[in-house]
Amino acid sequence: MSMKKKALILDVDTGIDDAVAIAFAGHLKNINLELVSTVFGNVELSQVIKNSLIILEDINREDVMVVKGESIPLEINEFNISAHGKNGLGNYTHPTKIKASKKSYLKAMHEVIEKNDMTFIVSCGPLTNLAKYIETYPEDNDKITAIIVTGLLEIDKSNPYLNFNIQKDIKACEIVLNAYKNLVIVPSDMGHLSYIPQKDFIKTAKCGKVGKILSEIYPYHLDRTVKDGAAMHDLCGVLWLSNPEIFKTENCKCQIKHSKKGAYLDFDFNSKKPNAKITTEINTKKMHKIYYKTLKGIK
Repeated sequence: MSMKKKALILDVDTGIDDAVAIAFAGHLKNINLELVSTVFGNVELSQVIKNSLIILEDINREDVMVVKGESIPLEINEFNISAHGKNGLGNYTHPTKIKASKKSYLKAMHEVIEKNDMTFIVSCGPLTNLAKYIETYPEDNDKITAIIVTGLLEIDKSNPYLNFNIQKDIKACEIVLNAYKNLVIVPSDMGHLSYIPQKDFIKTAKCGKVGKILSEIYPYHLDRTVKDGAAMHDLCGVLWLSNPEIFKTENCKCQIKHSKKGAYLDFDFNSKKPNAKITTEINTKKMHKIYYKTLKGIK
């Protein structure tokens, strides 16, 4: 009996960890990557699209449609940080034969959700596309099996970790938290705990063509929490879909709070009205086993 694959829409602002998420989503055996929607974030939208096409061509998934999403936030917020090198992929680039589709990203997402019994969205960047989607197709809320959001982080309120995906579009984050059902939050903590140490970049490089590419761009992935390696924030969102058993997941009430330093998320695990599931632990040993096995299988 063949295993039914989970239909996936991957919403990205392709920097280095998004590139890892794309590579794995395109080759994990129980996932069918049907659409890559792009959003501004790590770099401007035109570069996000280019980076996404580059990685899809590298992993021989030219069949996956790439659509152009939002280029600016719902509300402008001056928050800029560069953590992925000059072009979002370190200095890695090459021309691609494949092009992005001219189809509306909203229509493309709707079509994927309409045709599948179970559709998952993994959101790796600012939540602008998702906020626009719920306003355009509210009737699809019940049809989406789960929305997995990466990178949102609970922090010490006295020392806010100004989360990139929130800060880039606070309004969109509020809409998503308040509107969508079946939200799963995979915080940055997971990517910090399961990072690939610098000493193991050579091990990644030995895992075939894509492993070599990733090992060369990992040194450009700067994260203040991971000093000697590459954080796996966005990959963890994809792995929650493919291998939820490696995570501990709890219900919680998640809402945006504001401090003098910026907006952050507050998680209440005792709330009687939870609005999301959140991963609180990851089995790093099992995650790394999946990481190397999958990389070796990408041809």
